Amino acid sequence: LSAAAYLYQSITAPQAYLVEGYAPSMPQNFRDTLTPEQLGDIIAHLLTLHSANKQTTASNETQCLHDCGAARS
Repeated sequence: LSAAAYLYQSITAPQAYLVEGYAPSMPQNFRDTLTPEQLGDIIAHLLTLHSANKQTTASNETQCLHDCGAARS
């Protein structure tokens, strides 16, 4: 799962990946209220934030995605 695909799924289906011990608190209607262009703009922006952080390594990203996906509902 690419970073962009993970972000898309997390925005449009926020209960797909839940961290154990945390209740689902994100709005469930972004898929219905945002246009595809708006979703694309949000995801593009979020991806630039990751690129700007030079301290983040591919290993850390992989671990984060693993940890986030470990508690799937």
